[in-house]
Amino acid sequence: MGLADLSLELKLPAAKPVAPRQPNTRYTVMFGEEPATRRAIDGHIRGGHRPFDVRQGERAEMTFMNPTSMMHPMHLHGHHF
Repeated sequence: MGLADLSLELKLPAAKPVAPRQPNTRYTVMFGEEPATRRAIDGHIRGGHRPFDVRQGERAEMTFMNPTSMMHPMHLHGHHF
């Protein structure tokens, strides 16, 4: 299977694009592998990670890195907008 890229994203225009500006906060998230096929985020198993603290009106940039053996397109769980 090939690498996931952003070619589909480029074909999907935003209904209400946001104005470009620098982010208030930058996060780098590193995926990891633990025994028994458990996945880790920044070295913590699910439930043990720290939440991303972004306040209303702020802009956050998130860079996801996946050096594991499993492709995992990124998606967010448990977010509130």
